Amino acid sequence: MAMTPVTLAADKQTPKLSEVKYLEVPMPASTTIYMGTIVGVTLATGYAVKLADALGAAAGFQILGIADEQKTSVAAGATKIRVATGGIFRLAVDTEVTMAITLLGYKMVACGDGNITTATIATNDIPVGMVVGVPDVGVDELDIFIEPGANRGATS
Repeated sequence: MAMTPVTLAADKQTPKLSEVKYLEVPMPASTTIYMGTIVGVTLATGYAVKLADALGAAAGFQILGIADEQKTSVAAGATKIRVATGGIFRLAVDTEVTMAITLLGYKMVACGDGNITTATIATNDIPVGMVVGVPDVGVDELDIFIEPGANRGATS
């Protein structure tokens, strides 16, 4: 199967279906992160990153949450992006995923910075969260619980 990554080029409203917490995460130089982007941290630098399967090995990245605003950085660390985390979000799903109630409890991984997929479809399996709701048949979205730090043990 071939993935269909979605890379955000504009802000996108991502529904929050529960209470969330917010983090302020430093950004690398010359980077734009749009509202609604799936955001992680690059473990080697501590800077925010737009999570996508194309980044490479999962051990180098950690899920944080969903960008709550759009920000563009100039110098590394000079700008911080506000990230919603620790809650349930409705996220777009790769079109290769077969939507079914049996996805409940399934761990989803990054596809593009604007959608998720399954580990059987992705190459690098960067964890995003667990499926806690399947909205409606014919809708390519899932309700995902995102817990920051879910992949942290992968590098130790």
